[in-house]
Amino acid sequence: SVINGSTNRVTSTITVDNFPIGVAVNPNTNTIYVANEGSNNISVIDGSTNSITTTIGVGSQPQAVAVNSNTNTIYVTNYGDNTLSVVDGSTNTVTTPISVGTNPVGVAVNPNTNIIYVTNNGSATLSVINGSTDTLTTTISVGSSPSGVAVNPNTNIIYVANSVSNSLSVINGSTNTLTTTISVGSSPYGVAVNPNTNTIYVANNNSNSLSVINGSTNTVTTTVSVGTNPIGVAVNPNTNTIYVANNNSNSLSVITGSTNTVTT
Repeated sequence: SVINGSTNRVTSTITVDNFPIGVAVNPNTNTIYVANEGSNNISVIDGSTNSITTTIGVGSQPQAVAVNSNTNTIYVTNYGDNTLSVVDGSTNTVTTPISVGTNPVGVAVNPNTNIIYVTNNGSATLSVINGSTDTLTTTISVGSSPSGVAVNPNTNIIYVANSVSNSLSVINGSTNTLTTTISVGSSPYGVAVNPNTNTIYVANNNSNSLSVINGSTNTVTTTVSVGTNPIGVAVNPNTNTIYVANNNSNSLSVITGSTNTVTT
């Protein structure tokens, strides 16, 4: 579904392949990438026309997508074969897949450092990958069943939602060390960062809530009630608006970041 952020209305719906689950945008090229878990591919969409331009085969059971807009490179986690697919956005070609941990789910990129982070749900680890060489540089232990991951490029801090531990791991990207663990709601899944306000948002799947975390103090400042079984969360830092996808409500909660209130 394509939504106008000014009116909060669905403007169009684009048909992709089977079981779409992950999505990411390259704002520089206005291109959208959707991971289709049931088809083992990603749909490439032109944001100007809202039309699919091509479909790219990746690994088994692709889950999440992330984009480095500086290099026009797309990264896709493949849950079924424990790899990360690397796609050249200029040619829409896949390079050699990178082996990561067991059952990779989430992926995030720090465009300033060109480092990629992959959460391995089955091995309770975070894979750290050098985007310049496409090599695994280190593996960091986190909580149980890590899922979502997000990066604040301004502070070079990485946040990992641990769905079984009900916690958020905070990692220093300069040293690749776990600095602290923050308790959040039940079964946290998605995580997003507003780098302008240094605020982190965690969607708690079994609590039907969104945890709001101060990145300077690593404390939960408030909890916002959303829809049923929220999974995905995204932030528009320019408008300070947060969007939460509610899996069992078939809805999207829109939250104003300055007041932490649901507007629609």
